[in-house]
Amino acid sequence: FHESTRKAKIGMMQVKDTPGQSVEERQRHLLHLAECCLRDGADLVFMTEAFQYKEARQKTSLPELIRQYAEPYKAQCAELARRYNAYVVPWDYELDVDNKVYNTSYILDRSGREIGRYRKSHLTWSEVDRGLGRGTSYPVFELDFGKVGIMICYDNYFPETARLLGINGAELIL
Repeated sequence: FHESTRKAKIGMMQVKDTPGQSVEERQRHLLHLAECCLRDGADLVFMTEAFQYKEARQKTSLPELIRQYAEPYKAQCAELARRYNAYVVPWDYELDVDNKVYNTSYILDRSGREIGRYRKSHLTWSEVDRGLGRGTSYPVFELDFGKVGIMICYDNYFPETARLLGINGAELIL
């Protein structure tokens, strides 16, 4: 950030992919890595895309996985945010009211409350083939240390995503 008084320690993780793990085991791994970052003083921890459902989505439909796992996982992430007084930015698939699946990251504030979501706007061919919905907005979220935008995976290949987040006021892009 351009003002020397605004500093934030950002935690990111590299997952260890162990074939055969259940969704619950993969979620526990993500929560453990996030907690390691938070114990080390991170003000914000940004979680990885698609890891928890990597193998399960070949056996179970995405809507069913979302119905079964998304809310309990979000509650655990919110508890981490509260416990460490930090921002937690999990990733999950989202099932909207139109029954469409979106590739989504959301921000939980320091009290564990959701303050916003970003839906991936540039889908891969496999996501298009699976019928995922495309995000159409580039929200920027006001955190206590600055304005933050999010890009997910393939969004990084298109400079327009970062440009629009910058136009919308993002000082940091996760």
